[in-house]
Amino acid sequence: MKAFADANIYVLANLNQDFIWAKSNDGQWNTSGFDQFTRAIDLLSPYTNTLGFVISDPTLGNAKYWPFQKAAVRDAKQYMQNKRYRDIPVGFTIDGPDRLTGEELVLAEIDFMTCDQHRADLLAFMPSYGGNNCQLDDNAEPLKYGMPGKIYTRTQIPTFIAQYGCSTDRFNEKLDKRNYTIVQSFYNKGGSEVLSGAIAYEYFQRENPDYGKSK
Repeated sequence: MKAFADANIYVLANLNQDFIWAKSNDGQWNTSGFDQFTRAIDLLSPYTNTLGFVISDPTLGNAKYWPFQKAAVRDAKQYMQNKRYRDIPVGFTIDGPDRLTGEELVLAEIDFMTCDQHRADLLAFMPSYGGNNCQLDDNAEPLKYGMPGKIYTRTQIPTFIAQYGCSTDRFNEKLDKRNYTIVQSFYNKGGSEVLSGAIAYEYFQRENPDYGKSK
């Protein structure tokens, strides 16, 4: 983390693993999950370049899980207050609409997660363009009038694109034709009106998938 700080790089940490939610068909938020979250918070909160924490949504639009996800956001924020850590934002991720989750269901989840005093502080949005976001490019629907724009009209919390630029051929880096022309759409007048930025996918090279730019 200090090496990142010296290079002016900020870290947005994903707190959870999907198994926390998957152990029960009805969803759960329990002390085991809370302990895992707080260990990460204790480790990262002292660093000034910790930008925030996010809690992933593995529910595929299943509304019965939403209260548990919101409880996790609430408890993480309260834990930092109790420990007198600095005020670090806690947000959540959400997938864009697809054939399984329609647009209204996505917007309903956003409404639920961003209302009342326990609302999330930020939203990491993963658009469903061409499967796993591989086809997100500068020919995509203008951000201002697509889902990011609709999200902005529902909530005023900072929203960013959680991942873009995955390799078009995940198993053959020689066929990697990424040029990141979409970046200009995030930061032009239309994009910057509804988004607070975007995160490329991804930094580290892994065995599978091999989307990383650094080995």
